[in-house]
Amino acid sequence: MRVRRLLSSWLAAGVALTCFAQPRPSPGSADVLILLPDQPGRTFTNRILTGFRNVLETQTDPSVNVFAEYSGAYADETSEVDSARTNWVKAKSRSRHFRAVVAVGYPSVELVRSLRAEVFPEAHVVYAVGNFEKTPAPLERSSAMILMVDTYESFGLARQLMPHARYAVLWGGVTELDRGFSKGLLDRLGKRYDGLEIMDWIGEPVVEFRKKLATLSGDGFVFLLSEFADRNGRLLDARQTMAAIGPVSPIPLFGVSDLTLGEGLAGGCLISWVNVGADLARMTLSSLSGEIKSGTQPDVKNHLQAAVVDWRQLRRYGIPESRIPSGTRVRFKPAPLWKEHRGTVIAAAVAIALQGILIGGLLLERRRRLRSQALARAMLSSVPGYVVMIDPGGKILRTNQQFSHPRNEFEKSMARLTQGANYFDALTGAPAFELVSTSVRGLAAGEIPDLVLEQFQSDSSGGTWFEIRGEHLGLKPGGAVVAHLDITARKRAEAQSTAEREALSHFDRVASLGLLAASLAHELNQPLTGMLSNAEAAEQLLSRTPPDLNEAREAVRDIAGENRRATSIINKMRQLLRKQQTTLLPVSLNHAVRDVAGFLSGDAARKRVKIKMDLDENLPPVLADMTQLQQVVLNLMTNGMQAMEGQDHDKRYLHLSTSYSPMPGVVELSVRDNGRGVQGHDPARIFEPFHTTGANGLGIGLPICRHILDSIRGRIWVENAATGGAIFHVTIPAISQGQKAS
Repeated sequence: MRVRRLLSSWLAAGVALTCFAQPRPSPGSADVLILLPDQPGRTFTNRILTGFRNVLETQTDPSVNVFAEYSGAYADETSEVDSARTNWVKAKSRSRHFRAVVAVGYPSVELVRSLRAEVFPEAHVVYAVGNFEKTPAPLERSSAMILMVDTYESFGLARQLMPHARYAVLWGGVTELDRGFSKGLLDRLGKRYDGLEIMDWIGEPVVEFRKKLATLSGDGFVFLLSEFADRNGRLLDARQTMAAIGPVSPIPLFGVSDLTLGEGLAGGCLISWVNVGADLARMTLSSLSGEIKSGTQPDVKNHLQAAVVDWRQLRRYGIPESRIPSGTRVRFKPAPLWKEHRGTVIAAAVAIALQGILIGGLLLERRRRLRSQALARAMLSSVPGYVVMIDPGGKILRTNQQFSHPRNEFEKSMARLTQGANYFDALTGAPAFELVSTSVRGLAAGEIPDLVLEQFQSDSSGGTWFEIRGEHLGLKPGGAVVAHLDITARKRAEAQSTAEREALSHFDRVASLGLLAASLAHELNQPLTGMLSNAEAAEQLLSRTPPDLNEAREAVRDIAGENRRATSIINKMRQLLRKQQTTLLPVSLNHAVRDVAGFLSGDAARKRVKIKMDLDENLPPVLADMTQLQQVVLNLMTNGMQAMEGQDHDKRYLHLSTSYSPMPGVVELSVRDNGRGVQGHDPARIFEPFHTTGANGLGIGLPICRHILDSIRGRIWVENAATGGAIFHVTIPAISQGQKAS
């Protein structure tokens, strides 16, 4: 399983690097291969490669193409994995002529050595190994860098920052490289060192290490060493490890590498692997230019490490800044405040200025508030009716007038609403105000934003209609402004206007009787003719010897059917002409259109008008009076036929269509004719009473249509068609689910 995982990881790295391969170099450029230790995607190798690329890829003379491969060198591997890696590097490198090969780590150097004669015969080799690894034998045409890492120096910095610590926990990996990295420090520290108990947890899996950390007291510290794989063979990554243990560690974490600085590491004498990569790149450039000759002494890097601490972690674990040795770089510390005296003066000046601005603002606000209160009182006093302002409990805070001599029951009720009284208590016992009190309670509590109610209060003078309008104050803790308006005169005027409009509507229906009479005669002619024909046929059938009773019965049934048809025609006419109180019921607009089209079919035939209907069969019902709805359709169809009297017979088309629009939820009727349209006339004026464009018109048909539609919240308008004629549009709200007759 371990072999399979390493093979998969190493081959995935190869595929990724193939995808990012550079194009074939141009003349004058140099191909450089860097063999990195460990596995792809690890923080350690990524940092080295970043520093290497940052230097080489900005080089222009010569330009350098960087190719990277991963050797997996620091994981304990089998010969199978090692052979697969070697074959992969060999296969990929044969197609390129590398001028330089850079090997990082002892295993990478040995891999280059094994492939040197076959794959890299002319390449200059630059390699870097640590003082914690084996020292490779010299290579021909090579330059070397020795990385001197001092773990003890970093441990000493941790000890200086934690002088009262009683123990130190050492943790890292168990690969050959990990053991070489930690051996020198373990040998030097032993079991106890400088009063510290040394706790060797090297090789612990991260999960177990995290659990054991949680049990520690706060008088120690953790020192992190090299970490490539734990004792279970699980590969480790510095950043992933820090993400697991950093947030839960009760003691500070120190180390040797800067890979996790800023992510939980408190500090140490740290190696910058980005700088290591950059140094390797500069050595590579020197070898390409011939500045470094083969076989020169290795470049020993003694000053790789720098003392660095994370100010945030020191503060987290209560480590005072006074313990930080001189020369130590402090990272992530907020920028310093102003110097002591200058800051005090500026702060005092700012405070005084702000205080003056605040006082001025408060005085200005007080002046504005007084003006607003005076304006509110004036506006409240000018409002018609009786207005009160109440708090959530109903206490009346302000009123706009008093009734010294109330004239009716309404004014007597209002006279009890005095400032300081309770609104709900004052209206107790007045039946007309029971619903009002309930609604105003919800308004004052903020349960509803506004309120409009109309109520009737009976008395000896015939009663009083009043309207209640309210608005929630929108302030804490709540309250409302409630206006009480006497609308008796308006209601009486509305009742009178409604009666006059209904009388006018009835007159319009009677005026249409002459037109309907011809249609009625045509409609009745067919059933009457049918009854006569069937009666004569029945008489002949009964006079036979023997009489044909079956056929006679059929004739009698036909007579009865024609009679019912005639009766239906007469009843529809009576409904249209009957003057009665309007009742709104769910009705079908399509049925009204078909009924009226049937009424007018005879008249349309005489006038050579062809009626076309395009009706949507899925129309929802509308809330209307069927007779009035038929009257609207009748007026529009009649106007359309009259508008086409001057047209040729083959151009007289009257097109009726219905449709439904879910948004905003209305059904629409369109009546289109091929007449002269409304050119030369104001389209809005044709809906005014007694305004007519026809020679024989009364000018009341379209106003009646608009009145009927207004009463059911409908609309009517007209527009000219692009091809000639006029189109009348009617929209009526569709019945919503659960809506009942009104």
